[in-house]
Amino acid sequence: MSIIIAESFRNAIATIAENIPGAEGRGTIQSYLALQHTESGEIDTAVEIVDAIEDAYQRDFAFGQVAVKCVASGQADQSESVLDLIDDDGARAQATEKLAVAYVESADMERALEVAHSLPDPVPALSGVALACVGKGFESDASGLLDSIDYPDLRVPVLIELARVKLDAQDPDSVAALELLAEASKTAEEIEVSSQRIESQRSIISLYQKCGEEESALKILDHALDHVKGSENLDADSDRNQVASAYAELGRFEHAERVLEEIGDPYYFADAATTLATRYNEAGDRAKALTLLAEALEVIKGEEVYGEQTFTNRERMLDRLARGYAELKSFDTSMEILKLMNDERRDTALSAMARIAATSGEDGRALQLVEMIKDDSVKALCESQLVADFATSNQPEMAERVLSQALTHATALEHPANRAMVLADLAPLFHVREQAAKAHEILLNALRAVAEIDQLDLQASALISVASNYASLEQNTAQAEDEILEKITGKLD
Repeated sequence: MSIIIAESFRNAIATIAENIPGAEGRGTIQSYLALQHTESGEIDTAVEIVDAIEDAYQRDFAFGQVAVKCVASGQADQSESVLDLIDDDGARAQATEKLAVAYVESADMERALEVAHSLPDPVPALSGVALACVGKGFESDASGLLDSIDYPDLRVPVLIELARVKLDAQDPDSVAALELLAEASKTAEEIEVSSQRIESQRSIISLYQKCGEEESALKILDHALDHVKGSENLDADSDRNQVASAYAELGRFEHAERVLEEIGDPYYFADAATTLATRYNEAGDRAKALTLLAEALEVIKGEEVYGEQTFTNRERMLDRLARGYAELKSFDTSMEILKLMNDERRDTALSAMARIAATSGEDGRALQLVEMIKDDSVKALCESQLVADFATSNQPEMAERVLSQALTHATALEHPANRAMVLADLAPLFHVREQAAKAHEILLNALRAVAEIDQLDLQASALISVASNYASLEQNTAQAEDEILEKITGKLD
């Protein structure tokens, strides 16, 4: 069930929404408010709010969300009347598919099937219903739907999930799982889009491995390789990347390297080489892993940047290589790679590297990397993540130290929107440490920061975040909160 925020927060958000100048930003907040009213059983108010959304696409999408929420919140009798308010046929069909799944989640299989079959083409909805059935433990219902799902790309995921459930059961049924995997493997061959086909095959391979059927897994992968050998279509190198990575995951390193040599696109080559390096390292061959990372790095460094797309690809791959070297504890090389990146991406990479250091016993280095982050909001968020990392690795003193630093950095953030959002994220970390009063103090400071935000769409989003944390942490509002909310809305009257 969604979090229902306090009425005082909801009213303040509504006042801000009315004054947001842009239709798109206003529509986003209106959609949120409509779902809040739906959750509270106020369907007429929700419909009224959605009807006021100016953008037709946003409006139709919001009506679909409200219809689904009606089922999820126990008001299914009103869902279809809301669905009828959607103007666009495509948007209505998408919402109907989600509605069918919502009925499964509410354990109403009969209605789920009725809704799915109301569509001109019920197969996508039936696939969604079947997957939801597996998730709810209704395996027989999911199996019974397979004959009605004749699109290979929609049938295979259901077969895979049914097999996964058989293997994950308290009393695993590997015989039934292998039968399902055999059918999934055969059906996957009929998927026309190569990337979808290989992605499905990789999922099947993973489950075959779980069954100890390495040869069956390898047979599927060899067949996938046959599809991409010599191919010159636009997706060929992307497909080879996936195949090489799958061979590496199977521990078939020679096969993976042969496929790697066929990849002509420098970015797909570097991506596959980095994946292969990770697998070599996991297998205990750090030297080979470093060699592959070095090859990937040289390829990327040699590529010219001639447009936005190549710039984005280069930054993304440098980020991945910096992390890859960090995982091998070659932090000096990671630091050299960071010099090739722009500031924003560098901060993201530093944050990831700090977490890698923390989880690999490099506590001092983790703290050094955090201090190198230039953007204070990224730094505070990284520190909040490190708190969980240190707590998980049974280092409570380090967790407390970093949490204190995170709060200091968050409180000092200059931009009020960033300050509000980061403080709101930190409050739960104090609450779980049984420091409810401190959590409330932090949320109150976050709310004060919200009052300083000038851009109304940002202010509304920040207030939603703060209000949600008040609700999830069961923090009551008092006079202090009411005064701040009056200050926020008073500016807009």
